[in-house]
Amino acid sequence: MKSSKFIWGIALVAVAVLLLLNAFGITLGLPESIPLWRILLGALCAVWAISELIKLNIPGVFFPLTFVVMLFERELAVALDIHAETGDIASSWLFLLIALLLTVGTSLILPRALRGHGFIKIGDTVKQKFGEHVGHVDRIGGRSVRYIDCSDGISDYIENDLSTCEIYFINTAAYDGNGTLTLDNDLGSIILHVPADWVVTTSIDNSLGSIKIPHQAAEGDKILHLKGENDLGSIVVLFYTDSEEN
Repeated sequence: MKSSKFIWGIALVAVAVLLLLNAFGITLGLPESIPLWRILLGALCAVWAISELIKLNIPGVFFPLTFVVMLFERELAVALDIHAETGDIASSWLFLLIALLLTVGTSLILPRALRGHGFIKIGDTVKQKFGEHVGHVDRIGGRSVRYIDCSDGISDYIENDLSTCEIYFINTAAYDGNGTLTLDNDLGSIILHVPADWVVTTSIDNSLGSIKIPHQAAEGDKILHLKGENDLGSIVVLFYTDSEEN
C-alpha cells in the first residue's frame, strides 16, 4: 500500500470518528471556540500537505498549508500577537497570492526530484512494488497523450494522479504478444486504445474505481496484461480495427 493512500485512509477514518463522537456530545477536549468543521478541514489540509511531502512534491505543500493558516487565522493572530484585536493577519486574496507565487517559484527553481515529477530511485521502487518486468517508467500530470512502441515489447509503468491520459500503441504489427502494462491510477482517468485483435487481461487492484473493458468473444495470440492499482479513478479500454485507426 502506498504511504499517501494509507495516510488518507487514516485521515478519513479519523474524521468519521470525530464526527460520530461530536454527534454524541463528546469533544475530546477540543476548543469549543473553534467549530468542528474548521478543525476537520484543517486536519485534512494538513494530511494533504504531508501527502505532497511524501511524494517529494515541495511546490504542492504551499496551498494546503495556506488553507490551514486561513482556517485558523484568528487563533494564530492571538498566539502571535499580530492584529489580535481584529484577528485578521492579512486578506484571503493576499494569502492565496503568496501560495501561488511560492508554488510557481519553487517549481521553477527546485530540481526535478523535488517538484513531484520524478522519484528518487523510482525504477527500483516500482520494480519492488510491481515486479522485475517493469521497464520504462512514466509519471503523468495534467491532460496528456502517451504512445507506446510495441516493437520493443511492452513492459511500461504509468502513474497517473488527478489527470487524464490517453494511451496509444504504435508499431502494433511488431508486437510479440506477451506484454504487461502497469497502471498506477489515483483519482485520474486513463483511456487505452487497443487493437481489436488483442486480448486484454487484468489483475488491477481496484479501490472504489471503475474499470471498463468490452467483452471479447474470440481469443487471440496477442495478449496485453494490465496490472497495478486503480484508486478512485477510471480505466477504460477501447478496441479499434485497422480501418477505424486509419
